[in-house]
Amino acid sequence: MLKLKTKLGLGIATFSLLSSIGITPAIATTSTTVPVDATPSARLAGTNRVDTALKVATHAFKGQKPRVMYLASSDDRHLVDATTAGKLADGPVLYAPNSPDAAARLTAAIVSNPIFSGVEQVTAIGGTASVHEATLDTVAKALKASQTGRLAGADRYATAEAIATHVLAQAKAGNPAYKNLFDKNGRLRTVYLANGSDAHLVDSMVAGTLGDGPTLLTRPDGTLSEVARQLLAQAKPVQVTGLGGAQALPEATLQAAAAVGSANASRLGGVNRFATAASIAKHYTQIHGAASEVYVAGGAATADAIIAGQLKHGPILLVKPGGETPIETASVLRDFAKNSGKHLMIYGIGGQASLPEAQLRQAAQPDGANGKAKEKPKAGASGSSGGSGSSGGSSSSGSSSSSGSSGGGFGGSSSSSGGSGSNPAPAPQLPNQVATPNSATLTPSNRKVDITVKIGANLSENARVGAVTLDGQDATDKLQVMPKAGQKGVFTVAYDSGTPAGSYRVTFEAANAKPITVLIIVQNKHTTPPVLLGAAAGGGASVPNTEGQQVIAKFDTSSANWRHIIEELKRSHNNNSYTPSFADFQINITNVDIPNDLYPDVSGPVSIDPSNGTISTDMSGNANANGKKFRVSFRVKGKNGYTNSEYNTDLEVTITAP
Repeated sequence: MLKLKTKLGLGIATFSLLSSIGITPAIATTSTTVPVDATPSARLAGTNRVDTALKVATHAFKGQKPRVMYLASSDDRHLVDATTAGKLADGPVLYAPNSPDAAARLTAAIVSNPIFSGVEQVTAIGGTASVHEATLDTVAKALKASQTGRLAGADRYATAEAIATHVLAQAKAGNPAYKNLFDKNGRLRTVYLANGSDAHLVDSMVAGTLGDGPTLLTRPDGTLSEVARQLLAQAKPVQVTGLGGAQALPEATLQAAAAVGSANASRLGGVNRFATAASIAKHYTQIHGAASEVYVAGGAATADAIIAGQLKHGPILLVKPGGETPIETASVLRDFAKNSGKHLMIYGIGGQASLPEAQLRQAAQPDGANGKAKEKPKAGASGSSGGSGSSGGSSSSGSSSSSGSSGGGFGGSSSSSGGSGSNPAPAPQLPNQVATPNSATLTPSNRKVDITVKIGANLSENARVGAVTLDGQDATDKLQVMPKAGQKGVFTVAYDSGTPAGSYRVTFEAANAKPITVLIIVQNKHTTPPVLLGAAAGGGASVPNTEGQQVIAKFDTSSANWRHIIEELKRSHNNNSYTPSFADFQINITNVDIPNDLYPDVSGPVSIDPSNGTISTDMSGNANANGKKFRVSFRVKGKNGYTNSEYNTDLEVTITAP
């Protein structure tokens, strides 16, 4: 629901609402040569996904003064909220990190942007686990916004429903940003339906540009919540349009949803993510007419494609980083270039880590990129707003797929050089960048390091931060990487109390050199973690090999360090009465000398009872394991990931005969 809080002491207005999601392994696609002249292109990108969202929002609301701003989580676990928020057309959608330092940097960037100077209300998307209340209040206070609000539900499905209900309420109230939702008879044109599981995020992530209806999510079992069914029954849309193929959204589910709303059923899907995006792009022109802009994102750059949903002058297409332009993408670009004349502009979304320059050039000139036609010099950029049109339905089958997360990058205009002959001139070989040091370890006593980036013997003056990752996930709001004042090519990497320990990879990019990645290891561990004791009598580190659940280890819950864990979890959940549960811990069992064929006998499931600090697992009773050893270790998780302190105490346990 949307809850509005006013600094003027007004009452609380509540609305109940709606939204959608999806991700699947990518299916290979072929490429083709398409006769199309080079189209002017540029890039909307920042140093990370948060900054890229700012660039995208600034472009989306260029020349406007929106009164509302929406904040969605930048965390991969909550990207689904931003997916369905793409239907919110009356204000920018920004990624909001919850780290205090990262939130402060975002706030400073927002306040310095004149486009956001008229914002009167800041609304969070999702619950407080997605966007912290402190983050919401900080941004609102900096903007001097008189109201804050939240569009949220008990889960992703309810949050999507909250967004959908809000969108419909705004359209009925005459908000011009939602003028395309109803046809001339006053009937809702479309409700989009997508599988709400993480496995199918790709099916709905490029649908935000479709401005003729909200998106609802189905549960993994293919059902709709009662709220979603009521919304469909009351809205009675002309169309219920499924996103993705029949594997992602079964035909029976689509037909049942359409029947609830007394609507026609249609589908926008393809054999993979590229074909699904192409199908959605074609449908865009049926709604809005010829596009003046096309937005291109890397096929694995989920966060970039999602945040581009707020761009309304054209659809989003996907390309394969490191590969040729997919045939489906190239075909749509050919048609758009033909129908838009000289007024089509292609914008790459995200930096070179997620959308390499070569792929953006291919999108602007598929023939030249594939080496089969002349590549002409690019024309100057121009663009006009796309018009509105009547609702239409498109139908296709197949399943779409996606994986991966967004990497950041730096902005800049892209261009292609002129060439003649049957093949384009080969791209020049870029020199390597060198980073010194190329790896570093940060500890509580040494929290920062300077990284010098060079091209050959010279400082790389135009080097910028391309991506920061931890365990393969975007971590730009966790680790600080900032240019050093007055020293081009030198960056300071530092961490604070909110930085999780782990191995970070920081990529530096330069327009005239190859990217370089530096390994940064953050050690933020307690020097005296709580003692992990053996569970046998007298604290012996052994366990009887009796089939079934057995206690294998326990913590000294009377120790100050155990109490410190509990206090840290309470702070993480912002609740002094919080009672830790099994979900707050990660327990690992690793092999010491157990043969591989016996190792599974003691590898799970593992549980911990925080009330008494005991750790248990299922034993097999296999006599061949008697006398063997395994090791138990643990980490503590907070509400938003692992806590600041990464405990790594462990215990070697011997399996004994019962």
